[in-house]
This record gives sequence, structure tokens and C-alpha cells, in this order.
Amino acid sequence: MKLFERNFDRPGPGIDPNAGPKQGMERFFEILSLEYRQLIPLSLLYTGACLPIFTIPAATAALTGIALSMVEDRPRFLVHDFFRIFRREFKRAELLGGFFLLAVVVTGFGALFYRAASEENPVLLPPFFLMAFTALFFMAASCYAYPILVLTDLPLRAVLRNSGRLLLVKGGGIRILCIFLADGALFFCGILFVPWSLLLFPLGLTGLMGLVGSFGVYDILGSYVLRKKGNTVEKADTRAFGIK
Repeated sequence: MKLFERNFDRPGPGIDPNAGPKQGMERFFEILSLEYRQLIPLSLLYTGACLPIFTIPAATAALTGIALSMVEDRPRFLVHDFFRIFRREFKRAELLGGFFLLAVVVTGFGALFYRAASEENPVLLPPFFLMAFTALFFMAASCYAYPILVLTDLPLRAVLRNSGRLLLVKGGGIRILCIFLADGALFFCGILFVPWSLLLFPLGLTGLMGLVGSFGVYDILGSYVLRKKGNTVEKADTRAFGIK
């Protein structure tokens, strides 16, 4: 009967005013607990915007922009902001997506060619590893490219240069590996339960994968690309890596 003995007028412990911002996975799950209701409509918007196929890069830029607003805890009008970013970044995102698609396809087919040829001539194994590594490098760089595209006004050449260099900074490559593992695990779980899981992709899974990717790269972007004031982005720093 402790319910009737509690003193509800007594103030609780409250929040420690000296407590710093949450970090790491604790911060991610805090964001997820606040934004999970937005993931389903975000995934539906992304799936619909991807239906023409050629619009996938622009839709990915819009998805990334919304996910970054969740990470930064910025207010948003989901539908309005999604299509605002979609329209604003359409041309640049299409060019960026076309570049990465071409680069991955060329290096991927090159890796397959040299892998098949190396069975008869082992001397061709080094070109196979080089092509395979290059394809993975381009795939990893794209994880930085879209957030840089959305958050800054850098020209495309600078976006590509920064996205490649961020893989080489301390922790940059490890974060992408963790993103690949997390998104890969989500995607693999979806594949396991086909055809029922096909509903998961438009009903929250793509939004969650976008949030994982944006959260994973944001701290690196904040350290090397963005000028921050407190926990918010004040201005895009276009001087990153000496770029004018």
C-alpha cells in the first residue's frame, strides 16, 4: 500500500545542472526514443521519392538532411523540409550519386574481372585487391559525401575531396565500418524474413538506416568540416582541409 503513503508534493532529484551532454550509444538511443515516430513517415517519403529510380541520389540527400536534423535536435516540418532539401540539392545530389555509381561499378567489375583472371594467372591478384579496395573506398566515402552536401555550400569537387580525406582522419574509417556493420545487420535481418520484411523498408527501416549513418559521421563532420557553437552548427566551415 506504499502508493497511498507517497508524498507527491516532494520535489524529485531533477536533472543535474552540471551533467554534460550524452555521448555515444547513450545519445543515439536518446535520439531514437525522441524521433522514432518520425521514422515511418520519413521512410515512406524516401521510398516514394525513390520510385522513379533516377531520383534515388536526391532522395538520399533529403533523407540525410532530415536525419541530420534529428541528430542536431532541430525542429522540422517533415514533408515540407524533405521536399525542400530534395529540390534544393537535386542537381548536385544527382551528379554526386552518378559519380559514385560509375566509380563503384567500374572498380567493382574490374575486381570481378581480375579475380576471374587470377585463377589462371596469380600475378593478377594485386590488381584484384586494388580494384576491390577502391570500390570499398568509394562506397565508404559516399557516407560522408551526402552529409557534407546537405550541411555545407561547398562545391562538388570539395565535397568529394573532403569525403575521401575524412576516411583517413583518426576514427573516420572506423566509424564507416561500424555504420556498414549496423546497416548491414539491419538489411540482413530484413532479408531473412522476406517477403514479410519487405514492408519494413518503407515502414521505418530505411529511416533508421539513415539515422544510423548520419549519427555515425556527425562528430567527425563537427570536428573537421563544420564550425560549431555548443551543440549546434553555427556555420559551414568551407576552409576545411585548406579548401577555400
